Amino acid sequence: MIEKFDIYDVMTSLLHGTLFLAATFVLFPQVISVIRPLEVFEILLSIIFISIAYFLGQVITSISSIIQPLLFWTWGGMPSTVVFSGHFPEKYLSSDFINLAKNALQKSSAVKLSDAALFSKAMGIARKAEGSLSERHNQMYAYNRTALTNLILMLGLFAISCSCGLCRNFSASKIVAVSAVLGLLLILHWYRAKQRAFYYVREVIVVAERELSGGV
Repeated sequence: MIEKFDIYDVMTSLLHGTLFLAATFVLFPQVISVIRPLEVFEILLSIIFISIAYFLGQVITSISSIIQPLLFWTWGGMPSTVVFSGHFPEKYLSSDFINLAKNALQKSSAVKLSDAALFSKAMGIARKAEGSLSERHNQMYAYNRTALTNLILMLGLFAISCSCGLCRNFSASKIVAVSAVLGLLLILHWYRAKQRAFYYVREVIVVAERELSGGV
């Protein structure tokens, strides 16, 4: 039986792969002119398209994992590391509650743990807790991080298209306008991915503290 996460993973890969493939077809019409003459049954062409889209989605997801340290740097540090350092944004979780959760986690351990180890322990507790949304938040963070990566790659496609694709015929003003729209979308997705990352950390800490305090 396929688990929900597996279905989510497949659909996410297909979505981002399809978007990237569609952008390629739009920005480089010559690709379609190469495919069109091929005598391939439509159903076979659909299968090939879905397979390529899924593969591209997996590649984009992998790239998003590779650039994750760069994202953390632009956010002021890895959220799971920042949470116990005293620099976690108050709008997500108050410092008093974080200290309460940190003390509860430390007291439940036989030895003194580092901040990283404390968060790992909190993740384990949150993952097993009934009604926890930590995995859901983690999936949404991964989705938004991949969407951000996809936009970065599409921006690269657009830049290449300006020299050898559809956009080479665009006027300077049109290129600036499209670049501005893509840039705005990039900023919005960057911020959304950041939000999702901090929401995930917040959920882990809140659930862990609740479980350690007896669910009160």
